[in-house]
Amino acid sequence: MKPKSIEVTRQSIYTELEALLRRGFTTTHAGGFFFIPYLMELDLYKALGELSTRKTTGIPTERMALQLIWEPLFGYVKGIRSVDPVSQADFGALSGLPFICSASTEYRFLAESTTERAEQFQKYMGKRLIRLGYITGDVLNMDGHSIKLFSRKEMKASYLSKDKAYGKAIRTFYTQDQASKKPLFAKVAYSGATVAQVTPQLVEANKEILGGPFLSVNDKEWFIGSLLDQLDKIHGIQVLLPLKRTAKRIREMEAIPFEEFKYRYENQPIAKLVTELDDFTGKMKLFVKRNSDGTFFALITNKKYFRAARAMEFYQKRWVIENFFNENVFLGLDRLPSLELNAIQTALTLKMVSFHLDDNFRINLPKPFSTMKPESIYQHFIQGVQGKVQIKKDKLHVDIYGFQHRDVVVTLFENLEQKLIAQNIDPRCPWLNDHVLSFSFK
Repeated sequence: MKPKSIEVTRQSIYTELEALLRRGFTTTHAGGFFFIPYLMELDLYKALGELSTRKTTGIPTERMALQLIWEPLFGYVKGIRSVDPVSQADFGALSGLPFICSASTEYRFLAESTTERAEQFQKYMGKRLIRLGYITGDVLNMDGHSIKLFSRKEMKASYLSKDKAYGKAIRTFYTQDQASKKPLFAKVAYSGATVAQVTPQLVEANKEILGGPFLSVNDKEWFIGSLLDQLDKIHGIQVLLPLKRTAKRIREMEAIPFEEFKYRYENQPIAKLVTELDDFTGKMKLFVKRNSDGTFFALITNKKYFRAARAMEFYQKRWVIENFFNENVFLGLDRLPSLELNAIQTALTLKMVSFHLDDNFRINLPKPFSTMKPESIYQHFIQGVQGKVQIKKDKLHVDIYGFQHRDVVVTLFENLEQKLIAQNIDPRCPWLNDHVLSFSFK
């Protein structure tokens, strides 16, 4: 017996997928099709093809990227290796393929991508989210997150705050829209990368997305006079962050006269002062809050007109970016496909797409579903949802049977074609051979 090579062509993918859809198939994860309209709304399909060099033969780049987008939503944080063979037909169809690409094919796709292309895609997606009204971008939270490594590769050590020790890690730097809690931009770097090295690039990317400056709310890692001066003078960015509690600063706060504490936040007194910072040219505002136990907490900002209570409120809301990583472990944000930065940047970019699909879907749901974590959304709306997918009269019908939460989603997906047209969205799904989706609940 001689091994037989099978050549995958664009025509064979189209033909085999069309045959599968016309023949129809049953699925126990029909809820995955709920997210297709949200991907069409973001208008990302064509942009996915720009993540790596375009090919004229073989598996389309867009569909390879789609497979990596669907994986986190289905809980496949370890990659496609964990997909049950029973689920292969319906999972492949979601990506516009009559099969599932192998792990090695996924890796080749990521290896061929570039950091610049992934960042350009994030900028496009961010602008799209703003245009659709999902993001306001007035106030951004900024934070660094370390993914610990155990490789033997030589690299500088980073300070890992959770472990309170230095070690190897991939450093990810995120910005997050404070109002919507949505991530806006993410950049990866090797351990040893400092906020001073990464922040200027991060800031410029977000300015391009938003079309102008913004207020950045940071933690004490950003308390670097020269960096704050650069953000203020060169990039025109307003910042708000906690004051470092040095012995000198503590004595300075303790010496503030009682009558200066004339503002209040959550019934605690606040003093508003003007201060200087080493390596920062000019003056900065200082908000000092006296806690009920006699200790002090202070925020520093270069924003000229800022009410004390408003500043405290913005900083308190910064903690949602800390919760973001814990709440979205299900999406595999800490799973690294490689040690190559371009592959990590592209994989992280696609996981952000997964998050937005999940988030845009749950935004339309009533409570308690609208506040559920991705894992719970998967358990309630994807896993075990019985359905049949088949082309009927040139429309791709997704029939859902006995769905527990039928009443929650029926208003979203009935008459889907008309709803998409009303939003100026082409109802034809480009990766499903340009068929129009039609949902019914039985």
